[in-house]
Amino acid sequence: MKHLVTILLFIIITFNSLAQKIEPYFSFGYGSYKQTDIKAIFNIYVNSMSFTVPITDFFPCYYNYDGGINYKFSDDKLEAGLSIAYTSSGARATRSDYSGSYNIDFTTRATGIAGSFGMRLMQCKWFDIYSKVRLGLLSTKLEINESLNVEIQPYAYSNTSESKSFSIEPMIELSKSFRHFGVFVNTGYLVDVTAKLYLPDHNITAFKINGKDAVSNWSGYRIRGGIKAIIQNLF
Repeated sequence: MKHLVTILLFIIITFNSLAQKIEPYFSFGYGSYKQTDIKAIFNIYVNSMSFTVPITDFFPCYYNYDGGINYKFSDDKLEAGLSIAYTSSGARATRSDYSGSYNIDFTTRATGIAGSFGMRLMQCKWFDIYSKVRLGLLSTKLEINESLNVEIQPYAYSNTSESKSFSIEPMIELSKSFRHFGVFVNTGYLVDVTAKLYLPDHNITAFKINGKDAVSNWSGYRIRGGIKAIIQNLF
C-alpha cells in the first residue's frame, strides 16, 4: 500500500509540473454488470427453499459515480488522468404470508482506482472527440443477508466476501470546454479481469460454481456525463 501511495504521489507531482491544463471533474453514469457467478450463487440460495420465492431485483443496470483529475498536454491533444469510482448493484427475493416471511439480499459494491490515457481524435466547432483507455484496480465486496421469520424456528444468516481485480475500459468521449469549466459525456465497455471471491477473515475461497472458484465480474457497458473545472497550469 505504501508503494502504491508513493507511486501515485510521484505521478501527480510529475503531471502537475508538465501539464498545460489541470481539469478536476465529477461524473455520474449508468452501467450493466455481468456478475454471472454471483447470479448463480443467488439462484442456488433461492432454489434451495422448499417454497417459491419471488425475485424482485436481479442485478439490474445501475448508477455509478466517478471523480478525478485530468492533465492536458500538447495543446489538448494528449491527456492523462487519475480517478476513483464507485459502483453497486444487487439482487433481492422475498416472500411473506400468514405463517411468516423469508428475505434474501445480495449487495455488491465496488471501489476502483484507475489511470487513464487519451488522445484527441477530432476538434469540431461544438465539441472535441477523444479516444481514451482506463486501466484500474477494483475492490469488490459482496454482502449476503438472509432471514426466515417463523414462529417455531426463526433463522438469520449474513456473509461478506471480497475480491481484488484489474480492469481495462476503452471509451469514446465528447467534450465541450468553456473558459473555466466544461461538460462531457463518454461511453465504453469495461473488462474486469476477474478474481475469486474470498472470505477476508480466513483468506479462503468463499464459493464454488461447477467446481471452480466463484468470481466477481463487473464487465459491461458504461455511459457517463459530467462536469469539469479548467485550471491553467502556472508552473
